[in-house]
Amino acid sequence: GSGDRSAYEMMVVDELTYRQKTGDLDDVRFAAAWVESLHRRGKSKLQIRVKLQQKGIAKTIIAKSLEVLEEGEEDHALIAAIRYARKRRCGPFQLDPKKKIDRKQKDVASMMRAGHSYDCIKKIMACKSLDEIEELERDATSGSNQRF
Repeated sequence: GSGDRSAYEMMVVDELTYRQKTGDLDDVRFAAAWVESLHRRGKSKLQIRVKLQQKGIAKTIIAKSLEVLEEGEEDHALIAAIRYARKRRCGPFQLDPKKKIDRKQKDVASMMRAGHSYDCIKKIMACKSLDEIEELERDATSGSNQRF
C-alpha cells in the first residue's frame, strides 16, 4: 500500500544522504540508471550484475541497486523475460505457427542462457496467443508497484 511506498521512499532518502556524505552518490545514481535501463530492455538480474561489474561499480552498490528489482522480484523477472521474448519473437511472439513449433526448444535455451528463470519461461511458453501473453504481462505489471 501507500505506507509501504513512503517507508521505501524514506529508506531511499536515508541511503542517498549517506551516499552523498561518503562520495558514492554518483556511482549509486549511475548504477540505478543502468539497472532501470537494462531491466527495461529485458536483461536478467545476472546480466545486469555482470554489466555493472564491468563498469567498475562496487558490489555493495550493485546489490543495493538490485534490491529495487527484488522487491517484486517474481513480477520483475517475468516482465524482463516477456520483454526478452518479445524482442526475439520467442513463443507466443512468433506469429508463424511452424516456426513457433520448430523453434520452441531453441527459444527456451536462448532465454535460459540470457539468465531468465525456467518458471518465467514456462509461463511465457504456455501462452497460446498474443492476448494471453499481454494478459500475463498486465498481471505482472500491476503486481509490481515499482517504477520499472
